[in-house]
Amino acid sequence: IQPQQADQAMSWRDLLVPHGGYFITPILLYLNLAMYLVMVISGSHWLAPDVDSLLSWGANLRMLTADSDLWRLLSSCFVHVGLVHLLFNMYALLYIGTQLEPVLGRWQFLAAYLLAGIAASTNSMWWHDLTVSAGASGAIFGMYGLFLALLTTSLF
Repeated sequence: IQPQQADQAMSWRDLLVPHGGYFITPILLYLNLAMYLVMVISGSHWLAPDVDSLLSWGANLRMLTADSDLWRLLSSCFVHVGLVHLLFNMYALLYIGTQLEPVLGRWQFLAAYLLAGIAASTNSMWWHDLTVSAGASGAIFGMYGLFLALLTTSLF
């Protein structure tokens, strides 16, 4: 499968509905959105949730994660620090997903996304021991890095 051609622009429906070679990206978008909505409905501030709220929903903090909460390495990839943070991340995810998922395939795309997110969370925990980190940015930047690496191959 070839990446989306510029003259074959996807409609909003195509971007938001899982189908064919573009299945995982919309699901990741909905998982991130669902997590955000549940956080807001449960009382987190919609624009700037406080640290306690972020940590209770699974944000990454070295002393918690390294102690016994390794699950935070993954959960923090779905917790966002407000609506603006979520919207920018989901825009970037939609864009890279349209280019990369059709080339990699569903399961390889999902594996690369999750591994990039866990690696980014681990890196954040290692270098920023007192920082609460959250968001899909690390996973998304990992996908952009993979895209750049694949540009050196015959896939693109």
